[in-house]
Amino acid sequence: MSRYRSCWARGARCALIALSLLALCSLPSVPARAVLSGPRGYTWALLPADFAAGDFAQTVFVAGQLRPLAESGSYITPVHRVPFPFTAAGADWQADLAPGAEVTLELRLSRDGQMWEAWQPIEGEPQDHRWFGDNLVMLDTAQWLQARLTLHGGAVVQSLTLTAIDASGSPALEQVRAQAAPLAGVAAVPAPQVIPRAGWGADESLMTWPPEYAPAHKIVVHHTVTSGGDNPVAEVQAIYYYHAITRGWGDIGYNYLVDKYGNIYEGRAGDLDVIAGHTYGYNVGSVGIGNLGDYSTAAPTIAMLDANAALAAWLGGRNFIHPEESSLFVDLVTPNITGHRDYAATSCPGSAFYAQLPVLRAEAWDLLCSSTPQYAAAFLTHDTPQAMLTGSTVAVRHTLRNTGVNVWLANPVSGTPYHLGYHWYDATGAQYEQSWEEDHRTSLPGDMSFGASAVIPAALLTAPQDPGVYTLKWDMVHEMVTWFATQGSPTSDIQITVTYPATLTGTILDNRSLGISGARVALVDGPGAATGTDGNYIFAGLFPGAVTLQAYEPGSLHFSNGDPLHDLALRGGEISEAVLVLLPFDNAVRNWGFETGLTDWVVTASAPGSFARASAFAHTGRGSVELTAPAGQQVELQQALRLSADAVLPTLSLLVAAPETAAGAVLSVLVAAPGGVTVHTLPLNTDWRHWWAEVAAAPGDPVTLTVRLQSGVGSVPATVFLDEVTLGSGGAHGWRYQRGYLPLALREWRQE
Repeated sequence: MSRYRSCWARGARCALIALSLLALCSLPSVPARAVLSGPRGYTWALLPADFAAGDFAQTVFVAGQLRPLAESGSYITPVHRVPFPFTAAGADWQADLAPGAEVTLELRLSRDGQMWEAWQPIEGEPQDHRWFGDNLVMLDTAQWLQARLTLHGGAVVQSLTLTAIDASGSPALEQVRAQAAPLAGVAAVPAPQVIPRAGWGADESLMTWPPEYAPAHKIVVHHTVTSGGDNPVAEVQAIYYYHAITRGWGDIGYNYLVDKYGNIYEGRAGDLDVIAGHTYGYNVGSVGIGNLGDYSTAAPTIAMLDANAALAAWLGGRNFIHPEESSLFVDLVTPNITGHRDYAATSCPGSAFYAQLPVLRAEAWDLLCSSTPQYAAAFLTHDTPQAMLTGSTVAVRHTLRNTGVNVWLANPVSGTPYHLGYHWYDATGAQYEQSWEEDHRTSLPGDMSFGASAVIPAALLTAPQDPGVYTLKWDMVHEMVTWFATQGSPTSDIQITVTYPATLTGTILDNRSLGISGARVALVDGPGAATGTDGNYIFAGLFPGAVTLQAYEPGSLHFSNGDPLHDLALRGGEISEAVLVLLPFDNAVRNWGFETGLTDWVVTASAPGSFARASAFAHTGRGSVELTAPAGQQVELQQALRLSADAVLPTLSLLVAAPETAAGAVLSVLVAAPGGVTVHTLPLNTDWRHWWAEVAAAPGDPVTLTVRLQSGVGSVPATVFLDEVTLGSGGAHGWRYQRGYLPLALREWRQE
């Protein structure tokens, strides 16, 4: 049986552990509030006279430095009386250490200056060009202290400071237990009882560290190398003062502290996910648990281990940290529950406690298993579309996390794999049945255990063949065993509108009404296509609704009036057609679309009733020109221009409509060039029609363009509209030759 399944068989033991922990933290019959008194401190920075009063053995104090006279030497400070009784002492020093050099420091305490406790080693840790003791020496009531230095390999000490801390005013353990409360975060595992900072008497005036936050991925176990005795509250207060004031951290370094009775104390201020200061270089994303006492040789108590396991299980359930696995953290692959020594050159949390970490991990996993489902998944991110075409298939990017205790096996040797799948439900809530070809299952990139997350870059999704509004439910499936939803795991639900596709076809023409091959037509923020040999293009499988159409020849030039865009409305299940014309790039006609009224045009009327005026009845853009002549009268529109010096096959092109033209009206176009005047009579139709004619003029020639409307004698007034009047290079020369962005005119639009 696998380790991941056997944890369920240990449920009874997990329950006993939880009950034992609650019993340890049960509330005694004591007053509900404690009278709190914060710690006070005293520092003795040795002066030259203090150094001179000490005992030298193969050492000398000269020029403000303590130096060895041989390969090694020692020095003992004079005894020093602190002005008040204290409960803990620490040290910091400044030293120059050549390669191979070393300084060891020991402290001892006395109640009366006569009877002394044993020398206690201080583990040094570099910080800001100084060395700080990583531990405190404890005594219930001391008033005298003394230090011993041993210098090896030419080490030089410039300064030494001893700090005494009095935490004798701390509340009694029975009092602070009464204020313990369960952790407030959301997790499946029962929350352990934690004594808050106010409960153990944290002097918040010492806290100067602005809280910063990061989700925890690792749990780092420490020992405080203190007495671990019968007054743990005083130890917590002393550590707080030493970290916040002496070391200058502004707060206690651990997130939590645990005593030998199994009581858990809140450490660093700021609540859950606050970044503490317990493991240099690895604080962001980790939780530090400081266990009161020295576990170099003595093993931690069962109650202490159980409290660590309960806290680790709760944190693991909340932050998806698998207690029995390893992962990359910063720059190292380490167990998820690990010791301080795995990240730094230290013996912490002591060899005896470090040897118990496998037991702690197993116990934490048992607790987590007893409260966590076997099948559970979290859908963290996805890019599922909110609209799809009937029968279409898309690739969806997912980020998933395994939040259950079963391992998701990607390619099992025996048994069946785990896959990502889905179901569709219609508006009535009925499941939409798909064929096996459309019911995709996506493999995992690898095995995934509890807490692991993975990216699935392209999970295939096929929409129903029938249009409608559906609910898509992403779900995990253990093939041939169960869908996760049937085990209570939430699905990822998305409402999706499924519609029939729309098709857009059309042709791009030049100014001689010939199809343009190789022109580009595109839907803005959508697909693009090139026209074929006959100028035709097609867009299939489009979403119905509004689209914007643009045609252009790739290049870097633009018309001054911009690149026209055309908004179209497509209907699902239908074919739409758009015929467009690319205007010549070297068009010499100014205000060819009458976008600025009649600017650049000269109007001549034969009578007051004849006129030319701007009109909103436009074929392209915002305007056109309306020409109206009463019976027997005429009106002319004229512009003098000059052909481009690079013009090829000069061509005059325009659009004309005569929705109210009376019989007998004549619309003429006169082109005056150096070689003479050419007169063209245009046919009149009620709808917009395209007309073009070749112009007998050379590149660079001046040309006068006149449009004349004559009404028949005795008839009603005649009216015509003009738009897109252009004169430039003809056919393909009018656009491909210059290879610039070309204005597109929508000539015809229809749907079937």
